Amino acid sequence: MAGFSSVASAQRQANPGSGFSFAGSFDQLLIPGADQGGLSTISLRLGGFDPDGPGEEFSLGLPATSPTGFAIADFSLTRGIPADAFILLLRGGLSLVVGSGVLPGAHLGLGVILPVIPRLGLRFDAVYRPLLIESHRYDTVSVGIGLMALPALGLLDPEPDPCQ
Repeated sequence: MAGFSSVASAQRQANPGSGFSFAGSFDQLLIPGADQGGLSTISLRLGGFDPDGPGEEFSLGLPATSPTGFAIADFSLTRGIPADAFILLLRGGLSLVVGSGVLPGAHLGLGVILPVIPRLGLRFDAVYRPLLIESHRYDTVSVGIGLMALPALGLLDPEPDPCQ
C-alpha cells in the first residue's frame, strides 16, 4: 500500500485542483517619463484558475492613495505552470485604462504564486502594457504583491502515513 499512496500523492501534486480564485494586491504602475514616476493601485482579481493549464482572469486596479479618477481593467487569458514550490502564471489579454478618457490596449504578464497554506498563496506579478496617448507610445510596467485565495491545490498536503 505504501507504493500506491506515494503514487496517488505524486499524481495529486502533479495535477492539483482548479477552480474559482480571488486575489487582492498592491501594485505600482511605472510610467517612464512621468513627473511622479508612477501610480499606486489596489487591485482585485477574479477568475477561473488552473495551476496546470489554461484559465481566465478579470482584474480591476483603483488608485491606492488619492482619488484621481483613474482605473485599470485587465481581461486576461492565463496559463499555469506548476513547479515544486510555486506556480508560474503566464497571462495576456486586453486592457482598459480609464481616466479622462478610455485607452484600450493589451498586456503581457508573468506571475509567481507561492502557496503558504492549502488555499492561500502569496502572489507576485509583473505586467507590461504599451499605452498610446495622443499618438505617443508609453511602455508601462506594473509590479505587484498580494494574496490569492486558491482552489484546493494539494501542494502543501502532508505525505500520507504508509501504515494507514
